[in-house]
Amino acid sequence: MLWREVLFIFLHAISCVEVISELYYLLQERCYGTGIRVFLGDRVLVFNPATGVEEEKGLADLKNGVDIKTLTMAASRNTVDSYLRNTSKKLDATTVIFDNVDNHGASDDEIIQWIRRSQRFKRGKIYILSQGSALIRIR
Repeated sequence: MLWREVLFIFLHAISCVEVISELYYLLQERCYGTGIRVFLGDRVLVFNPATGVEEEKGLADLKNGVDIKTLTMAASRNTVDSYLRNTSKKLDATTVIFDNVDNHGASDDEIIQWIRRSQRFKRGKIYILSQGSALIRIR
């Protein structure tokens, strides 16, 4: 399913739980609660001069360059580090938000400590949506 289809469902038929998981709906509600406008992104074709082929490159989750990572079961530093590595590969990502509201594997303080130790995604801002639903800037 493309993000454009997800956006259509968000705008026109929020009750389609069988098409979109409940996590997407919760994510949208949390974003609205913190003042983040939700415009979902997609992918773009980029020409790779090394291979001579057009390749798909992922864009940030939201159109304004925000990438959201949901930490449902994250309990290790490697998970956070891999999320940051994946975000750094996206073309238009300027901000990453870690959604830690439903995470029972690690506390907010542990996640913040892991983010500060990580050397990945230095070009943008990193926030955490804490378990108390507060948006906190990490770096």
